Amino acid sequence: MKWLLTFCITILFFPIILTAQEDPGIFTIEGFSSSQLVWQALDVAEPQVICDLGTTPNRISIHGDYLYIVHSGSFSDGTGAELWRAPVAGLLENPNLDWQVLELPDYSNPWDITFSGEEPQLAFVSLLMQNSVVFIDLESWSIQDVVPTHPYPEGMVELDGMLYVCASGLGTGNQVSVIDIAEPQLVDVFDVAVNPQDILVDADGQLLLLCSGVTYPPDNGALIQWLEPLTGEVNDQLGLGNNAGVMAVRDDGVVATGDEWTTTTDPVLFLDGVSHTLLEESYESGGFALAVGFDNSFYIGSGVSGELVRLDAEFNVTETFSHGSAIVDIVEYAPLENVAHHSHQPTGLNLVTAAPNPFNPGTLLRFDLLQAATVKADLYDLLGRHCRHVSLGYVSVGQQQLYLDGSKLAGGVYFLRLQAGSQSRTVKLTRLP
Repeated sequence: MKWLLTFCITILFFPIILTAQEDPGIFTIEGFSSSQLVWQALDVAEPQVICDLGTTPNRISIHGDYLYIVHSGSFSDGTGAELWRAPVAGLLENPNLDWQVLELPDYSNPWDITFSGEEPQLAFVSLLMQNSVVFIDLESWSIQDVVPTHPYPEGMVELDGMLYVCASGLGTGNQVSVIDIAEPQLVDVFDVAVNPQDILVDADGQLLLLCSGVTYPPDNGALIQWLEPLTGEVNDQLGLGNNAGVMAVRDDGVVATGDEWTTTTDPVLFLDGVSHTLLEESYESGGFALAVGFDNSFYIGSGVSGELVRLDAEFNVTETFSHGSAIVDIVEYAPLENVAHHSHQPTGLNLVTAAPNPFNPGTLLRFDLLQAATVKADLYDLLGRHCRHVSLGYVSVGQQQLYLDGSKLAGGVYFLRLQAGSQSRTVKLTRLP
């Protein structure tokens, strides 16, 4: 784990005065025991140090207008466990901007952060060494609740009012804790493979779980598992042949996995999240930190060389930045009004809506194409079984619609995945009995 690493890599670059920045770029946490927040604009070769972060920041995230940093604090005296936030635009204009700091329990080792999808706006932070998740009200900037989990919670994801938390057992656990956000309380537990580390939602609405396997000594037992969110049933799984501990998933379902545990020189692997198969493509090394870009690019950060690379949607390296210090975590900042001219592959598909929803017997889906593309739609049931495929052929730019006839469908929840070129969107549908 990042917080167990005892080495430190000297930072080889110097702070640069920041100017107002509206173009896409990447924030990184760099350095293990003495860390900095760094900004890398896509059209500038040199990185820009924003500020010192102190000891052992674990995660970086953007939610709304704010940048959030999860701090584990000092391992020697347990102090400094905190959550920081600051407005993104303000940081880029003024690196001396004061952070809002929320203190978390001493010796708790805050690990991961995720956010609620509905009101009230909440942040959730897993407390690795206190076997719990803290609920934070983002409006009042205060702790709302602390909910116990199974041992050693790490990665988390929110889906439909439930919080799914990896209970790693520090390498020996095999559970996912399920928390009802509205209550809030622990309501279920899923038995999974050994050492669950990271959990996301894939393009088909299933839980995508990465289990590292036994890492000390390594057993190359990492698994990706696809879980049904309501029951925890394992619908499918795929062995990776390493001890991958981090992952990122694109809108089109492609997943990247990196090995942060046994060796940071193992290749980054890519898999097709629809067919559940490994792709031939890989990236040679450095998968300590992974992130997805606005145009289905992948960012890969090295924990050894400090190299940061950007891969386009076809896995070609488009940018390489040499930072010289271990890259601990990555997040992209891409203001929506300014991303189009930076995209190697412009985003072509706007949000899908369906009305009526719930429906009986049919529903009309509406979507916008910003560029002409071949469009297809696939319908899956709640267990991930493929129910229907529709090809619309080559569709022109503009507002489009697709009628889904559900007269032969059983009542229940479905996921429709609409794909235009390499862009995809998924909408949840409910067929009434």
